[in-house]
Amino acid sequence: MSDWNSRSRFDAVLSGEVPDRPPVAAWGHFFDVETDPALLADATIRFTLGYDWDWVKINPRNTYYLEAFGNTFDYDDYHGSQPYQTRGIINTVKDLRLVDHERAIGSTAILDQIDVLRRVRKSLPDLPVAQTVFSPLTILLGLAGLPRSVGKTIPGSTTQVSLKDLISEDPEGTHRALHEITLVLEDYIARIADAGADAVYYALTGTANPVISGKTIFTEFSTPYDRRIIASISDHGLPTLLHTCGPHAFPDVISSYPVKAISWDHFDSGNPGIGTPSPIPALAGVNRADITKRDVETVQQQARRALQVYRGKPFLLSPTCSTLTGLRNPALSALRSAVEE
Repeated sequence: MSDWNSRSRFDAVLSGEVPDRPPVAAWGHFFDVETDPALLADATIRFTLGYDWDWVKINPRNTYYLEAFGNTFDYDDYHGSQPYQTRGIINTVKDLRLVDHERAIGSTAILDQIDVLRRVRKSLPDLPVAQTVFSPLTILLGLAGLPRSVGKTIPGSTTQVSLKDLISEDPEGTHRALHEITLVLEDYIARIADAGADAVYYALTGTANPVISGKTIFTEFSTPYDRRIIASISDHGLPTLLHTCGPHAFPDVISSYPVKAISWDHFDSGNPGIGTPSPIPALAGVNRADITKRDVETVQQQARRALQVYRGKPFLLSPTCSTLTGLRNPALSALRSAVEE
């Protein structure tokens, strides 16, 4: 093809083909506007156009799915990337019964994200747009005020239980809660497809890490629900971009997930390195921490190495996870220009 563009490159990679160059994109949180759909959409659009990304990954506030089920937060009191929790619905094992899909489906918190998607889709009609969906296990942990990634505690959490407590004391109740969450996400995916998304970025977060779950727990309490979500995405004609976050967060089982690309932290311990053979295209390349540090030289080196490693293979160049964003980050500019060298 001689007339490649951002959409055709993106579609080619997800079809297992090699375009003229890899698509490139980055994403991050806009904490000051993330609770306002119009402002978040505007920030996302300006960020995309400012760096001339090939595709858009919408970064919602990482608590919207918890709000849908009844957790509340103080958005004037952020601790890092996490607002202070003022209410969590799961504080004891008995509270698992409070996870109810009828309350969450069509909630304002979820409809906000559809609003953002529609606005971005309308303003950027020529670019592929992916909306973010978090895994049922990620959401269950959040509802219980438990970390979803190693070292990332929930400020304000009043929980009296661990994930192992929930599973050992009420395994059926834990599965029921995960099922309720999955029903909400299946409905949300239908809304995402209807709003014009081109893909779903499905985030497992750091739930596979042994400190969070471990192989046995992950296989029983994440994988069946992950497969339901991925099947729902596919049933609505969309590809899944799978994301796992942090160290020791790439269990063997996810290599068998029927997804179109995998994003993981290949710089972190216990994970496959960049270039590890896989039939699934990589969504990777640059350490998100080095972008946040504005380390232009290191980002250039990492991007060039990734482009060399994946030369002749379907590949999407990106950071390993969300970055601290801005329209004047020279490291992001270096990432974008790498594919033009």
